[in-house]
Amino acid sequence: MRAPLIISLLLSLSACATIGKEECLNGNWEEIGFRDGTNGRTSDYLQKHAKACSKTGVSPVQSL
Repeated sequence: MRAPLIISLLLSLSACATIGKEECLNGNWEEIGFRDGTNGRTSDYLQKHAKACSKTGVSPVQSL
């Protein structure tokens, strides 16, 4: 009975970060943006990446 609860908790925690620390530090931001667009995400999704990367000191900048 606890297994479904634990699994759902782990899934909800993993969904909080849009991007991992390694990709924040070494990621190709053009590729990340392309991937987001291909997956139907809007440019506002960049703000979620910025929040996820804030602990690493990386702040992605959106160019138009």
